[in-house]
Amino acid sequence: IKEDMLFKIMKTGNIKYLTTIASNVEDYKKCDLCKIVKKLANHKNPLVRYELVRYRANDIVTTKILTQLSADKDIDVANSAKDELNRRDK
Repeated sequence: IKEDMLFKIMKTGNIKYLTTIASNVEDYKKCDLCKIVKKLANHKNPLVRYELVRYRANDIVTTKILTQLSADKDIDVANSAKDELNRRDK
């Protein structure tokens, strides 16, 4: 999928699409992954943010983003981000 099409899909706000993109972010190699991760990490819906850190975050999700998400108001997002940060420190 091309980057412009991916961002059009993201603009729709469809949570199902956004969570799918977040959980498979590493598959979009032809896109600016940093830009995609940043948009998803700042999405208002916690389900979208959670998918970035669920089941061991991909290395595409930077330590800076994980640190941001570790302070998330959603407890599941925050705990998963903290777990991933701890895993990376080992």
